[in-house]
Amino acid sequence: MKNRISMIKTLCTVTGVAAIAFALAPVQSVKAASADTLRSNIEKESKEKIMADYYADYDGDGTEEMFAVVGDDDMGGGKYIWFADENTTKCVFDDGDSLYFDTESERICKVSDTQKLFIMERGGYGSSSNSLCYYLKDKEPVRLNVSEGMTHVSGADFNIYPSAFDSYVDESGMWTGHTWKPYYLKWTGNGFKEYTGKVITLKKFKKFGGAKKYLKKIKKEGYQIDNIIKRSNGVINVNVHRLDEYGGGSFDNVNFRLKNGKVTLIKGWDTEASGVVASSSYGGVYYVSGY
Repeated sequence: MKNRISMIKTLCTVTGVAAIAFALAPVQSVKAASADTLRSNIEKESKEKIMADYYADYDGDGTEEMFAVVGDDDMGGGKYIWFADENTTKCVFDDGDSLYFDTESERICKVSDTQKLFIMERGGYGSSSNSLCYYLKDKEPVRLNVSEGMTHVSGADFNIYPSAFDSYVDESGMWTGHTWKPYYLKWTGNGFKEYTGKVITLKKFKKFGGAKKYLKKIKKEGYQIDNIIKRSNGVINVNVHRLDEYGGGSFDNVNFRLKNGKVTLIKGWDTEASGVVASSSYGGVYYVSGY
């Protein structure tokens, strides 16, 4: 404020009253382009139909930008991703894979008060896919390729769901059974860092409040404990298996949230199942890292 008053006095001395009016004039800000304008710009440049668009202030500078899925791939998906702001309209994805677009707001992920991410799933309509993540750096979109099935949990926390074939092994040692288990990532501002895991002993797990009760139930359901992974976000994955009459085995996991020294069960895919393992498992075997 002192610097501004000094500047006004100097201008007044040199050029008179007109300078005061100039110095007090409000600073003009750049007006954000409307969603309709950006949508029109993308359609004009791409010459393709917009399948879905995502309009938000991604870098917290007070002006909105747009990511859009463009082009119909004739299989229910999109072909390209375009980006537009008040100065730029350009394609930022044209790798040939289909895009599993939707119009849900979950594609726009608020990770802080000044930053939002845009995520989209890509794949070839097979049994697996990959996630794309975009953020803005100096007004430019930066693309990250991230495993599979990325979902926003809240704030900086995300889950990914890497594909695996690990829920059953037959008597010959052949692994089968397609699974997708959540692994846990945190946004750092310009990338992702996995909540790492380390194997802990059964003895250490038993020290947590409630652990012994769950271990008794797991044993009663016919499962054996394989290993236990404790992650830096407080999630504990307990790998279990049970043998069948044919000499093979089915592999599952029981998952817990550790808080204040106590464990509580995390629900798995089958939220209506009974039993500790069935109600908590995502199927297959957990590993220390999934990213």
